Amino acid sequence: CHIRIDAGVVPGYNVSPFYDPILSKVISYSARSRGHAIRGLGSALDQYLLKGVQHNVPFVRDVLRNRDFVKGYTPTSFIGEHYPDGFSGGRLSKKETAEFAVIAREIGRKRGLLMKGPPLALANARGNYSHDGDEEEEEVVV
Repeated sequence: CHIRIDAGVVPGYNVSPFYDPILSKVISYSARSRGHAIRGLGSALDQYLLKGVQHNVPFVRDVLRNRDFVKGYTPTSFIGEHYPDGFSGGRLSKKETAEFAVIAREIGRKRGLLMKGPPLALANARGNYSHDGDEEEEEVVV
């Protein structure tokens, strides 16, 4: 996958409030496949640092995950069809939600081991969290 960045600014450039909304473009292309280019663009956007201006990276990342987009179904009505009420944040798949729950559980467990107890919010919450120093499994409800 190849990444190209076309930019009209350089580090330290002062952007006026009357700036052109396209300060830079991150472009991905691959001779291998559309999927390869999409994954490459997603990775490049994850690493692209933008500070001080509004940008659409979260929206573009969500589009890159859209099944129709991945399959190449991108009519001019794509945004209207898939975001009829506008974009209000990325959506996680059930698998990703479960993965994040497991990661959060592990962070809480490790913290509990290091701090000799759960954070106060977990200690007072309903659920299956308990810490008695053992490495027991906990149920994660997603």
